[in-house]
Amino acid sequence: MNRRKKSNQILKARAKKANAKLAPQSKPKYISKADQVKLAAESSQNAIGSSDQVMNKINPKKLLNSKWTAVTPMNKEKHFLVTGLEFDEDDGVVDCVIEAVMSKRCKSIEWEQLKNTEKWLQGWK
Repeated sequence: MNRRKKSNQILKARAKKANAKLAPQSKPKYISKADQVKLAAESSQNAIGSSDQVMNKINPKKLLNSKWTAVTPMNKEKHFLVTGLEFDEDDGVVDCVIEAVMSKRCKSIEWEQLKNTEKWLQGWK
Protein backbone atom coordinates (compact mmCIF):
# COMPACT_ATOMS: atom_id res chain seq x y z
CA MET A 1 0.00 0.00 0.00
CA ASN A 2 2.78 2.41 0.81
CA ARG A 3 4.46 1.91 -2.59
CA ARG A 4 1.21 2.57 -4.41
CA LYS A 5 0.54 5.67 -2.32
CA LYS A 6 4.07 7.00 -2.87
CA SER A 7 3.94 6.42 -6.65
CA ASN A 8 0.52 8.13 -6.84
CA GLN A 9 1.91 11.05 -4.86
CA ILE A 10 4.88 11.39 -7.26
CA LEU A 11 2.60 11.22 -10.32
CA LYS A 12 0.27 13.87 -8.88
CA ALA A 13 3.23 16.15 -8.13
CA ARG A 14 4.54 15.79 -11.70
CA ALA A 15 1.08 16.48 -13.14
CA LYS A 16 0.73 19.55 -10.92
CA LYS A 17 4.10 20.93 -12.15
CA ALA A 18 3.15 20.30 -15.78
CA ASN A 19 -0.20 22.09 -15.33
CA ALA A 20 1.53 25.01 -13.60
CA LYS A 21 3.84 25.45 -16.60
CA LEU A 22 0.89 25.46 -19.01
CA ALA A 23 -1.23 27.88 -16.97
CA PRO A 24 -0.95 31.58 -17.88
CA GLN A 25 1.09 33.68 -15.48
CA SER A 26 -0.96 36.20 -13.51
CA LYS A 27 2.05 38.22 -12.35
CA PRO A 28 3.86 40.51 -14.77
CA LYS A 29 7.51 39.72 -15.46
CA TYR A 30 10.00 41.45 -13.12
CA ILE A 31 11.90 44.35 -14.70
CA SER A 32 14.92 45.69 -12.85
CA LYS A 33 15.36 49.43 -12.26
CA ALA A 34 18.27 49.57 -14.69
CA ASP A 35 16.10 48.01 -17.40
CA GLN A 36 13.25 50.39 -16.53
CA VAL A 37 15.60 53.34 -17.01
CA LYS A 38 16.75 51.95 -20.37
CA LEU A 39 13.16 51.39 -21.50
CA ALA A 40 12.19 54.89 -20.41
CA ALA A 41 15.17 56.36 -22.27
CA GLU A 42 14.32 54.39 -25.41
CA SER A 43 10.67 55.39 -25.28
CA SER A 44 11.57 59.04 -24.74
CA GLN A 45 13.99 58.86 -27.68
CA ASN A 46 11.27 57.37 -29.85
CA ALA A 47 8.81 60.02 -28.70
CA ILE A 48 11.26 62.86 -29.21
CA GLY A 49 12.51 61.54 -32.53
CA SER A 50 15.93 62.81 -33.47
CA SER A 51 16.45 65.10 -30.50
CA ASP A 52 19.84 66.62 -29.72
CA GLN A 53 20.32 64.69 -26.49
CA VAL A 54 18.41 62.82 -23.81
CA MET A 55 18.53 64.32 -20.34
CA ASN A 56 18.85 62.56 -16.98
CA LYS A 57 16.15 63.56 -14.53
CA ILE A 58 17.85 65.03 -11.47
CA ASN A 59 16.39 66.46 -8.29
CA PRO A 60 18.96 68.99 -7.01
CA LYS A 61 17.95 68.30 -3.40
CA LYS A 62 18.88 64.60 -3.76
CA LEU A 63 22.11 65.24 -5.67
CA LEU A 64 24.43 65.03 -2.65
CA ASN A 65 26.05 61.55 -2.25
CA SER A 66 24.58 60.37 -5.56
CA LYS A 67 26.60 57.98 -7.76
CA TRP A 68 27.52 58.68 -11.39
CA THR A 69 29.32 56.86 -14.20
CA ALA A 70 31.25 58.71 -16.87
CA VAL A 71 30.37 57.42 -20.35
CA THR A 72 33.93 58.14 -21.49
CA PRO A 73 36.41 57.58 -18.63
CA MET A 74 38.65 60.51 -17.73
CA ASN A 75 42.19 59.68 -16.49
CA LYS A 76 41.09 56.05 -16.00
CA GLU A 77 38.32 57.29 -13.69
CA LYS A 78 34.84 56.08 -14.49
CA HIS A 79 32.84 56.02 -11.24
CA PHE A 80 32.17 59.22 -9.30
CA LEU A 81 30.36 60.28 -6.15
CA VAL A 82 28.89 63.76 -5.55
CA THR A 83 30.57 64.92 -2.34
CA GLY A 84 29.67 68.60 -2.20
CA LEU A 85 27.27 71.20 -3.54
CA GLU A 86 27.65 74.95 -4.03
CA PHE A 87 24.50 77.07 -3.66
CA ASP A 88 23.62 80.60 -4.79
CA GLU A 89 21.72 83.19 -2.73
CA ASP A 90 18.33 81.66 -3.61
CA ASP A 91 19.39 78.19 -2.38
CA GLY A 92 19.70 76.95 -5.95
CA VAL A 93 22.47 74.53 -6.82
CA VAL A 94 25.21 76.12 -8.94
CA ASP A 95 28.08 73.63 -8.91
CA CYS A 96 28.73 70.20 -7.49
CA VAL A 97 31.98 68.58 -6.42
CA ILE A 98 32.44 65.05 -7.73
CA GLU A 99 35.03 62.65 -6.33
CA ALA A 100 36.50 59.75 -8.26
CA VAL A 101 35.92 56.54 -6.33
CA MET A 102 39.27 54.89 -7.04
CA SER A 103 41.70 57.83 -6.97
CA LYS A 104 39.75 60.10 -4.55
CA ARG A 105 40.47 63.04 -6.89
CA CYS A 106 37.90 65.85 -6.62
CA LYS A 107 36.62 67.99 -9.46
CA SER A 108 34.04 70.79 -9.57
CA ILE A 109 31.49 70.75 -12.40
CA GLU A 110 28.18 72.45 -13.14
CA TRP A 111 25.42 70.23 -11.82
CA GLU A 112 23.46 70.59 -15.07
CA GLN A 113 26.24 68.74 -16.94
CA LEU A 114 25.08 65.58 -15.16
CA LYS A 115 21.80 65.80 -17.11
CA ASN A 116 23.62 65.01 -20.37
CA THR A 117 23.32 61.25 -20.97
CA GLU A 118 26.06 61.37 -23.61
CA LYS A 119 28.57 62.17 -20.82
CA TRP A 120 27.03 60.86 -17.56
CA LEU A 121 24.88 57.92 -16.46
CA GLN A 122 23.11 57.76 -13.13
CA GLY A 123 24.41 55.05 -10.81
CA TRP A 124 27.47 52.85 -11.24
CA LYS A 125 27.37 50.83 -14.43
